[in-house]
Amino acid sequence: MAESPTMEVRARLSADSAQFTQGMDRAVKSANEFQQASTKLQKSLTVIGIASGAAIAGIIAFGVKSFKAAAEVERLDLALEAVGASSGKGYEALKETSDSMRRLGIQASVAQQTTLKFAQSNIDLSKATALAQTAQDLSVASNTSAEQALQSVTFAVTTGNTRVLRQIGITTGASDAYERYARSIGKASKDLTMQERRQAVVNLVLK
Repeated sequence: MAESPTMEVRARLSADSAQFTQGMDRAVKSANEFQQASTKLQKSLTVIGIASGAAIAGIIAFGVKSFKAAAEVERLDLALEAVGASSGKGYEALKETSDSMRRLGIQASVAQQTTLKFAQSNIDLSKATALAQTAQDLSVASNTSAEQALQSVTFAVTTGNTRVLRQIGITTGASDAYERYARSIGKASKDLTMQERRQAVVNLVLK
């Protein structure tokens, strides 16, 4: 019996995921090894009584953090390649979506994660930048970071759980959002597909 399109997509996703998982493991291992070496250096400096040891330790800690952040961005870039190929959207489209959010000031890894979740949920990538901009605006009023606000928005859109949106000032629930969208397309809310429900939440956030 021939495999269904859904099974084929899942198979491709699994195969492509294996490609970047190995890269991720190597990057994390390198970061951990670097941190261990840095800790040994700090201890050595303390033993020989170097007065600037605290300052050097601060520099080392910053270097470790930067290294890990760069490794995470690289890992997620590999994920963009894999998901871009498996979803048919293409790496360039996913990278441009991520870059457009970064140009707004969104942290690189958060922009990449948001793009991946949108692509995997088959959400219109053209809405990502507008949602990121809205998240920034909402973060100011809710006294949270733009990244946290965007993560809340992404979770609500991809899962339909809109309760997290209350934290950033959106109190309208999913049921109301579904009703409004259903009326706009001439359907009953109970007949909305998963894709249409996600679009309803996108519209809720962007209204």
